[in-house]
Amino acid sequence: MHPLKIYLFKNQIKQIDFAEKIGLSPAYFSKILKYKNFPSRKTALKILELTNNEITMNDIYKEQSDCKIFNNNGFIIP
Repeated sequence: MHPLKIYLFKNQIKQIDFAEKIGLSPAYFSKILKYKNFPSRKTALKILELTNNEITMNDIYKEQSDCKIFNNNGFIIP
C-alpha cells in the first residue's frame, strides 16, 4: 500500500481534499496512490511540504525508482 494512502488514513484526510490541495484531479491522484502514475517533481515537493516530510521522494517514486534513492529535493543521490 502506498505510504501516502496510509498517511491520509492516519490523519483522517480525504483523498479528494488532498488532491485539491496539490492541484490534481481526484482521478489522477488515485492513480498515483496505486503507483499507476507518478507526480511531477513540483507536485511531489508539494506532497512533501503538506505532509511535513513524513512522506519522502522514495515513498512517492518507489515503484518507478528501480532502487534509485532520492533526496527530499527530488534529486537522485548517486
